[in-house]
Amino acid sequence: MLALSALVWAGNVSGSSPAQRRQELREAGEKGTLTVQELAADLEKEEDPVLQGTLLRLMVQQGEAAVPCLRQMVAYHSQASVRERAFLALWNIQEGNWDEETLRESMGSRDVVVRRLAVQAFLALENPSDALQQTGEALLKTEKDAQIRDLLVKATWPFHRNVPLLKDRPDWDHEVVMKAEYPLPLEGWAFRTDPPGNLHATEKAYEAEFNDAGWKKLDIGKTWEACGVPYDGIAWYRRTFNAPEKPAVVHAAELRFDSVDESAWVWLNGQYVGEHDMGPVGWNVPFSLDVTDLIRWGEPNQITVRVQDVGGAGGIYKPVKLQVME
Repeated sequence: MLALSALVWAGNVSGSSPAQRRQELREAGEKGTLTVQELAADLEKEEDPVLQGTLLRLMVQQGEAAVPCLRQMVAYHSQASVRERAFLALWNIQEGNWDEETLRESMGSRDVVVRRLAVQAFLALENPSDALQQTGEALLKTEKDAQIRDLLVKATWPFHRNVPLLKDRPDWDHEVVMKAEYPLPLEGWAFRTDPPGNLHATEKAYEAEFNDAGWKKLDIGKTWEACGVPYDGIAWYRRTFNAPEKPAVVHAAELRFDSVDESAWVWLNGQYVGEHDMGPVGWNVPFSLDVTDLIRWGEPNQITVRVQDVGGAGGIYKPVKLQVME
């Protein structure tokens, strides 16, 4: 029987090459003479990346029995390459059916690549538990890596609303006519850049009562670069506007954005309205969002817009209007 101790010893004999040791490992793996504990012990000593890969592949062949050791490696192994490859080995064993304890531990790893891989796995889950969702939200508040933050925003985004416009409603078979239009003010919007992209999680900047007194004042109807803000990324706009008295006949109320460069997420009176998120190609595409059940006729209304621009000019560079549809 070929024991791992013999393999380790053979690796130290003069003339024993990594290729020879790799072949010996593979033969031992085919014979089933290596245990998970032996493989893990050898991985603690091995520095050759090819042999590390061979050892990890042999651990994957051990199936669920290797999971505890691989989790230990992800959390504590001294070499980043082994931590990261151990995570991928776990991925292979569990075939995407992650146990949540593994994911939570990996999302808290000191290794940025492990965290990134764990968040990608989290994003792929169809129905993550509330506990895992909370782990993602907590990480979003502290994460420094931009790629991980972007993934976390997608994985933990809590705002969802799908209200069709009047013209798209299946129960509406009449001509839709815009009967009145009320432009929102162009001046005096509170504005703040959000490089981490997580103000919705850390400060709840979408809430109607949020204090934006310390934010910069900016106009819309022009890019934020034209207002003296050279910036690419995520930023927020907030403004209170007065809605007119409710018309005698109104079948729908819609917020019309003539264009936002380039993606937008909108709240009215602290309630999520919807989004325009086509990516960079949406920079000059007008869009409307239904606010029939959210508008407060004859009262002040608070609007918040989160904007993302990945390059070039950015912002709410064309007017916004409240439209009454009949």
